[in-house]
Parts: sequence; structure tokens; C-alpha cells
Amino acid sequence: QEMEAVDDAVSKTITVTPKDIDQNKKGDFKPDSKTGVNFPEDDKHPTINIPFGTPATVRGVSMPRDTTNSNVESFKVTFYGTTNQPINKQPLESTPSGDKNHPASLNPSQVPSDVPVKRVEITDIKTTDNQAPRGVVLDIKACTEATAGTTGVSAGTTPVHGSEASHATGTGITSVSGSVSGVTSASGSTTVGVSGTTTKQCQEMEAVDDAVSKTITVTPKDIDQNKKSDFKPDSKTGVNFPEDDKHPTINVPFGTPATVRGVSMPRDTTNSNVESFKVTFYGTTN
Repeated sequence: QEMEAVDDAVSKTITVTPKDIDQNKKGDFKPDSKTGVNFPEDDKHPTINIPFGTPATVRGVSMPRDTTNSNVESFKVTFYGTTNQPINKQPLESTPSGDKNHPASLNPSQVPSDVPVKRVEITDIKTTDNQAPRGVVLDIKACTEATAGTTGVSAGTTPVHGSEASHATGTGITSVSGSVSGVTSASGSTTVGVSGTTTKQCQEMEAVDDAVSKTITVTPKDIDQNKKSDFKPDSKTGVNFPEDDKHPTINVPFGTPATVRGVSMPRDTTNSNVESFKVTFYGTTN
């Protein structure tokens, strides 16, 4: 099925200009928030940047008003492709919100549903009372490679074994590949129904992308935040654990449930000494 692109992992990477909001408030951009994000009175025209860790095919963009006290009347959107260049030359304007049950949204015909999107930029937010936007939540539907995965994968709940009796080195996590929850096709991709008529394919993807890697935690001793991106499978170095941490537990939380296709710890591009590991998968109830 279609998924919400703005999940736990993606919401944490959203930035706002000219003045960013507190990090702990960014989770309220998610469409299931009961409050949404309230902008300060002196920020009536914020620009909201939503980066996807992995390119996604967008199906729709709207700003719901039915669960929050939102005053958003309309907005504009620019989609950016994999080279970070605009897909649409001019910002796309949403239809205006008539009332709380009819949110401002992009006309489906405007959405570049056949082009992978790397980033979404929302600008020119107009409000019903000419005040700063409040109760802002972002409903971005996608058939996507962005941050999809199982609710949680714990790699190394029992010791990660090195090829030598030493600390784990060059650990690039795992090529954890998966696809968005739905009907699995013979090719291993996911078939998604769009409006109950057309089917689209969500290809397998690397679940540990930019957004997800930032949310990984290690116990008993976590690693520096700026090193976590080296867990991604395209890292040239991987993560080197300290000598006194020979048996780390690596927890990989994914923002949106998905069907996992495989888990591995590649050694071909890093100087990795990982010989074997064990995995526990956690479902939607954790």
C-alpha cells in the first residue's frame, strides 16, 4: 500500500528556514500528530524542507486540518530530483482549503509520480487568518524507497563475531533490503494499488539510508552521531568499534513497517572483520 513518507526518521531530518524549529518538535510534522507544528508569530512565511534518505516516487502532498487546529489555506511545492535540481521549474500551487475536512493539497495531475524525488520543499504557506502557520502536519503519500523498513531490527542481540578475537571493525551495516508493506510480487518488489485501479511497483531498496542511519543506536555504549552514517552499505570505511566494545548490540529502527528481503554485513569495500552475527526482527507492536 501507499505509505506516509513523513515518518519518525524523516521528520527528524526536516529543516525550516529562515529560522529552524526545535528538534524535539519536528515529530509533530507527522500526519498522525494531534497538535502539528505551531510557528512563532514572527515567522509567517516559513520554508519547509523535507529530505528523503532515499529517492521516493511521490503520490500526493497535503496539509490536513481535521485533527489539529490548523490555519493553513494553501501552499506551494517544489520537488527536487536525485541531482538536487528542481523537477518542476515553477513551484506547484495547492488547491485552497475550503474547510477543515478539505485540506490544501496538490492536484494529483501535478505530482511527478513517475520521477524519483529526493527532497520536497514547501513554500508560500498562506493562512486563513493571515497569522503564522499553526497546527502544520505534512501528509506526503509515496510508493517509496525512503526510510521504509521493519519497525525494528536488532543486529547483534547476541555477540557480533569478528574473524579475530578483537573489536568489530569496518562494520557497514548491513545491506538491509526491503520493500514497502503490500503484496509481494514474484520479482520481490511490492505491488501498490493507486486509487484501486492502477498498480505501481515499489522496488527493493536499501533500508539503511541517510535518515535511518541517523536513528541507529548502539548498546551498551552508543557511538558518535556523526559516525552513524558509516553504517550505510555504500560507506567506504564502515564503523569501527572501540577496543573495549567487542560485543555491541546494534538497533536499527525504521520509520515505516516493510517486508525485509535480506540482511548482510558486506566486507568487500571496508576492512571489516565481521564473521557472523544474529538478528532479531520486531514487528509493529515492537
